[in-house]
Amino acid sequence: MLRVSLTGPQLAQLAERTLWGTLPMVASTPGERAVYQRAYDAVAAVIDGVDLSITDGAAVPDIVIDARIASE
Repeated sequence: MLRVSLTGPQLAQLAERTLWGTLPMVASTPGERAVYQRAYDAVAAVIDGVDLSITDGAAVPDIVIDARIASE
């Protein structure tokens, strides 16, 4: 496991770059697109939960990207 702390702008940049990586013309293989998609989905879920109207809100929760293959 790797823990990385990001600022708000860095998190937004990560979301943008992983979104672009989900496009078929950017990622060269379906596997690469799947990795980008997994990362984007994890980041987007946390960003969607941020309440911008609260100035001193709770800390943003950890984003966990699980690299294990699903059992389903």
